[in-house]
Amino acid sequence: MNSTALRYFLEVVRSGSLNQAAESLHIAASAISRQIANLEEEVEAQLFERRPTGMVLSPAGEVLALYARRADLEQKRVLAEIRQRAAEGGGLITIASTGGIARKFLPHVMHLFTTKHRKTRFVLTVVSPKSVIEKVANGEVDLGITFSVKPSKGVCIEHAARSPLCALMQRGHPLADRKILTLADLQPYPMGLTEEGTTQRQLFDLCCQTEGISVLPVLVSNDSEVLRGFMALANTIILSSKVSVQFELSSGDLVCIPLSNPELHLRDVQVLTMLDRTLPVDVQEFVRLVVKEIA
Repeated sequence: MNSTALRYFLEVVRSGSLNQAAESLHIAASAISRQIANLEEEVEAQLFERRPTGMVLSPAGEVLALYARRADLEQKRVLAEIRQRAAEGGGLITIASTGGIARKFLPHVMHLFTTKHRKTRFVLTVVSPKSVIEKVANGEVDLGITFSVKPSKGVCIEHAARSPLCALMQRGHPLADRKILTLADLQPYPMGLTEEGTTQRQLFDLCCQTEGISVLPVLVSNDSEVLRGFMALANTIILSSKVSVQFELSSGDLVCIPLSNPELHLRDVQVLTMLDRTLPVDVQEFVRLVVKEIA
């Protein structure tokens, strides 16, 4: 298949419009349309459904898009490794992660990696768990790290480890001396929670509903940094996992207390890469370091 046609095809997939793809590529929309038509003739199938809202992939188009993304990434990988060896420089590693992992854990791992690979560069994007999976599956990033309660489609799980939800609070909180807590123990105290749709919020709400417990959070936010800042000022309880707060716990100012509900132990921290993609050597090494530090 013609590489130019595939590149035009992927841009239409990304933008959802011939005109927007043409603007992005700085070429005429008619040229892109001809290349799409050539691809459709070659594969003997319609690749897009033309709708008023834009261009939507057909089932055949979904298959080709997956192939085209992998081919594009493989080409970039080979070129990057050739250039890296020629220049004896470092590569670029792109990561998508949820906020809790990105706050302290990933900077720690990236720092460890650059002590050996000084010229390596990183791009870290902090997004929702759903977006982490989408970015990895679409080949937008080299790897993703997120929390999940189930396997995800279109990605390879390089590593998964149990990451139970715990109650995180200041050392001076009335519950700070407890070894384990129930949801009923938390109910009388102010809490900060992540927004609905996150894995921790889904698990927490499900357990509360099962036990007939009502918790009205004083703060809901999609940013874990906001929740932690509010916890420090207002002495609230928030939910977290030890992998997200391992460095803060070493100071002694915070405590992370396990919760007794078995359902709250079903969440995994997952390291994800694109399914069937051959990773660059430096990305493979970085993935191994991430897995080691999680363990």
